[in-house]
Amino acid sequence: MTQTAPTIEATEPTGSDRRRSPRSRRETTAWLSAASGQRNGNGFNVRVRDLSLHGVGYVAEKEPRQNDTHWMVIADQSLRLSTRLRVVSTRQREDGHWDVGGEFF
Repeated sequence: MTQTAPTIEATEPTGSDRRRSPRSRRETTAWLSAASGQRNGNGFNVRVRDLSLHGVGYVAEKEPRQNDTHWMVIADQSLRLSTRLRVVSTRQREDGHWDVGGEFF
């Protein structure tokens, strides 16, 4: 008797399941470089809200531009991270700041 393995169909994530890896809440600060290609940009601090293997959610005071690339550095007591990210989503908050979603690459 021959047994076949079950077929697994790959589907595109949708809605709240669209992320490639689970997010975890992470309240810390990070340094974000000025967008690539900007002159005289020194970077600024942002507040990280959540983190996953593939990306980050953070709050910024300045309006980000979709697809801008940055360098992010997080250094707190339990985490050291230095990586590039691309801005994939933005939404202005009621307080005038911006919720930003970034993808690591």
